[in-house]
Amino acid sequence: MTMNQPQRVQMPDLIYAAQLAKRHSSQKHSGYVSVDYTLKKYVRKPRGSAPGLAVYTHEKTLHLEE
Repeated sequence: MTMNQPQRVQMPDLIYAAQLAKRHSSQKHSGYVSVDYTLKKYVRKPRGSAPGLAVYTHEKTLHLEE
């Protein structure tokens, strides 16, 4: 990944991060899990929302199988 082009994250790095997210999720025992990812600039907290809640746009999805 270069500093000026965050969209150039290599696919093996995305897959590793998705597997790590799966491992720490409530779906860790599921055989099939979908993990969304997006750039940081597309993640925001809605005004007045509960702590820990965020919304995102421009996402892509990785589908992991056991």
